[in-house]
Order: sequence, then C-alpha cells, then structure tokens
Amino acid sequence: MPPMRPLWVFSLFVAARSLGSGVAGADDTPTFADRPDDEIEERRSTVGLMTNPLAGVAGVFGVEADFVLQSKLALAVEGNVYRLGDAPGAAVIVGLLVYPFSKALHGFYVEPRAAYAQATRDLSRTDWTTGVMRLGGAAGYQWTWDYGLSLRIGIGAQAALGGSFSGVPGQFFGLGGEGLIADTSLGWTW
Repeated sequence: MPPMRPLWVFSLFVAARSLGSGVAGADDTPTFADRPDDEIEERRSTVGLMTNPLAGVAGVFGVEADFVLQSKLALAVEGNVYRLGDAPGAAVIVGLLVYPFSKALHGFYVEPRAAYAQATRDLSRTDWTTGVMRLGGAAGYQWTWDYGLSLRIGIGAQAALGGSFSGVPGQFFGLGGEGLIADTSLGWTW
C-alpha cells in the first residue's frame, strides 16, 4: 500500500491550480489580447456616426454620418438644428474626409466642406437674409479604437458665400462671413 499524502498537500495543489499562472485554457473565451495582430490591423470600419459635444455646448445639436468611399476617403454628411435668437434654424454640412497617411476613419485627416444654413422666419427682424452658403476646411486627427469608439479633433476656417447673418453656429463658430471651425466629434464606427 502506497503512503498517503497529507490533505494539506492536495489542498495546496488545488489552490495553486485555481490561482493559475494566467495562461488561458482551451475553454476560456478569447479576449482582445488573444487575437493575432493581423486581425486587429485589418479591421476596417465602413460607417461612422458622430456628434460634436462642443457644438452642443454652443446650442447646436446634430449628428454626422461618415461613409467610407475608398480606403483613404470618407463622405461626411451632417445635419444640425439650432436657435438663432428667437428663430430656429438648420444647417446641412457635407465634407470629404481625406486620410493621406492611414485608412479611412483613423489618423490624420484633411476635410474640405460646404455648408448651407437656413433660419426660419423671425418676426422681430426682417433685415437679414435667411440662408447662407459657407465653404471651409478643417484638419486634425481621428482616433478609432478596435471596438469602434471614435474621437476626432480638428480645427479649420470657413467663409460665407452670398447672404449673411451673424452667429450661424454649428461647427462654425464666429460671426459674419468668416469664422473658426472646431471639430470635436465623438461617436462610433462599424
């Protein structure tokens, strides 16, 4: 009859095994770190949905949809609503996001854009035009994490073409015809 090992040796073995060495077993669910680098690098987002929290602080609420056209190009279409004095208004912004050094929706970008802003009728003022076209451009950087969260920070300038009313907000901060574009978009990509 072989000698019996004390119960404490068996208990020590079970405790050490349950704490483990951090090595994943065959039945463990794979995590982000368990995937090969090629799979992570090849992830390509084709659509993004963004919003600009900084514009929200200025009273402009909107959403932007980004559609990847090619590996380094994406079309950005944004709709905003805002209040200009007592007159509510809306703006549509269309831009072409160009990523010269990386895949679309991640990395350094340059964005030429056009916007049309329209205010509804304001009974207290009749001396201003109700629509204005603006052209501008922005540049910055977009971070898109593997799981889809995306943050874009950029800055640029814009100018009005025809018509003008002061204070048309959106990603356009400034009065009159010229102004600053502040892009602080936060959203998700798929």
